[in-house]
Amino acid sequence: MPCRRAVVTSSRAEPTAARLARTGLIVPEVRVCAEDVSEGKPSPEGCPTAAARLGVDPRRCLVVEDAPAGVAAGLAAGCTVYAVASTHRPDELRGAHGCFGSLREAAEAVLRAMGGACAR
Repeated sequence: MPCRRAVVTSSRAEPTAARLARTGLIVPEVRVCAEDVSEGKPSPEGCPTAAARLGVDPRRCLVVEDAPAGVAAGLAAGCTVYAVASTHRPDELRGAHGCFGSLREAAEAVLRAMGGACAR
């Protein structure tokens, strides 16, 4: 099965695309930005919106988040949530299914969880 990715952000679409392009990461076709939802995080609205655009059930989605509001949104949507303790302490990211010290560590865990199906 191909690897499907989405970004759910409280930022608007234009700055989101620019920021993602600067990261060197793959910029996913599916992006749910501030103007795409009626409520931002911690509302779970963005996660099922992204899942629908990907054609999958939110319960089959893995969310990677670095903020308490994002963790809460992913959990409320029924997603598996991995937290990255880069902007908040691990105790502020309670409830996540896994908590990692860096995005690299979280990415490695995602690859393991997917059996390597999403290499880069």
